[in-house]
Amino acid sequence: MLNKTTVKIREAAQRHGAAALVRLVELSKDLDGRIAVKAIEIILAYGYGKPREHVELTGAESGPLESQVIFYMPFKERQPN
Repeated sequence: MLNKTTVKIREAAQRHGAAALVRLVELSKDLDGRIAVKAIEIILAYGYGKPREHVELTGAESGPLESQVIFYMPFKERQPN
C-alpha cells in the first residue's frame, strides 16, 4: 500500500503526463542529437518497455561456471584441563 505522499506525487505527475509526452516529442526533433536521442529513448522506454540487459557468465576459458561449496568451521582451541 502506498503512503499518502506517494499517492499525491503520482497523481500530480499523471496530470502532467500528456504535456510531458508532447514536450518529449518536440525534443525528439531537436537539432542537438544528444537531446533528440535521449527524448526518443524515454519515449520508447515508457511506450514499449526498456530493453532487458542480458549478462552471460562464463568460467575459465569461456567454459561453464564451476560452483564450489565451502564450509567454514572456526578453529576452537582446546582448553587445558
